[in-house]
This record gives sequence, structure tokens and C-alpha cells, in this order.
Amino acid sequence: TLPKMTDLPSTVCVLQYTDDLIISSETREDCEKASIITCNVLAQAGFKASKEKLQWVQPKVTYLGHIIMPGLRAISTDRVQMIRKMKSPQTVQQLQSFLGLVNYCRSWIPDCAIHDKHLRSLINHKAPPKTPLNWTDEAEMHFMALKKAITTAPSLGLPNFWKNSICMSGRRRGWPWV
Repeated sequence: TLPKMTDLPSTVCVLQYTDDLIISSETREDCEKASIITCNVLAQAGFKASKEKLQWVQPKVTYLGHIIMPGLRAISTDRVQMIRKMKSPQTVQQLQSFLGLVNYCRSWIPDCAIHDKHLRSLINHKAPPKTPLNWTDEAEMHFMALKKAITTAPSLGLPNFWKNSICMSGRRRGWPWV
């Protein structure tokens, strides 16, 4: 009989986001064993893995547009290039698309919320998607600041959940409810 997902080594973590999986482990051997078990369970259930997306037991992988490596994560080069090549948006839909891409990477962008807030103020949410924007020099400055932040973003350390940490809020008044 095929092994079950409960047969995975205790050092293994399997994360799923829709149809994407990432398997991590403390050792290469445990990761390989878990990968084989996972592939067998998926095959038994009638699912197939994409050979194009498969990154078999690698110390550095791309997952959901992020590069994941021991202790670090970074924005993938493809995502950075996509954002870098974007021209100033002319319509509500183009601006919403840009902001969606940027906000996916907001962990790497200092003052992202400030730039985002200014650009979102240009959007009339009741307007059709093809509505032209009233693009100003100030809007261009915020747009370019976001693009620059993405293209110069460093790798970020991964959290160590075994250590104590403090959650900070950007609120200036009142209690930061988290």
C-alpha cells in the first residue's frame, strides 16, 4: 500500500496554496522522502504534478513569485522585471493591476502604505475599469518610488517562530489592535 501523508518525517513541513505545494525539511533525506510520499499520495488521488514547475529537493526554490532559500526570501527576478517594465498607468484598471502586483511584495517596500494610499486616491471605485486617470506629477513620484523600491529590494530573513518576537504597528494614535 502507498504511504499516507501522516507518514511524513516529523521535521517536514508541507504548505499548500491552491495548486502549489512547497515541502521543507531540516535534512535533504527527509525532504526527498516527504517529496516521494507526497507525489505518491497525489498520484493515488488522481492528481498530476507539472514537470515545468517541479523543483525537486532544491536548497533554493521559487514559490508564489518569491525565491525561498535557507533563512531568506526574496522577490523573484521575473516579478521584479515585470514591475520594472510597467509604464505609468492610464486607466483605473491599469493602476489597480499595478497596485495588486506591488502590494503582493509590500514586505520589501518601505512606506508602501503611504504610496499606495496616494495612488488609490486617484481611483473612483464606481467608475468603469477603462476610466482614464487624472495622472499628476505627484502620482508619478509615488509610482516611481514604488517601482524603485521593488527593483532595489533586499532579501528578507525568515521569522524564527521559536524565538520571542514583538509585533509592531504603524498606528500613531490609540492602541495597535493586532
